[in-house]
Amino acid sequence: MKILEPYLNDTNCLTSKRKEISRRLKGWKHLRAEEGIRSKVANDYYILATPVMVLLNANTKEIIAVPNTMKELVTAAK
Repeated sequence: MKILEPYLNDTNCLTSKRKEISRRLKGWKHLRAEEGIRSKVANDYYILATPVMVLLNANTKEIIAVPNTMKELVTAAK
């Protein structure tokens, strides 16, 4: 399973805390969407607010599920 973390804050500065969080999440792909919630990434994955989880097919990028809980994520990932 691959994890993509789109960063949708539309400000130009990344705080040291944000950078530290990104460093600790090894194996995650971090993507900064400069336009924030109005970005193509947010539009492509129907992100209207954060936080949100979207389970994607790693090969096709097709949305498999938009779970609201970790239990729903685990069930959808099987």
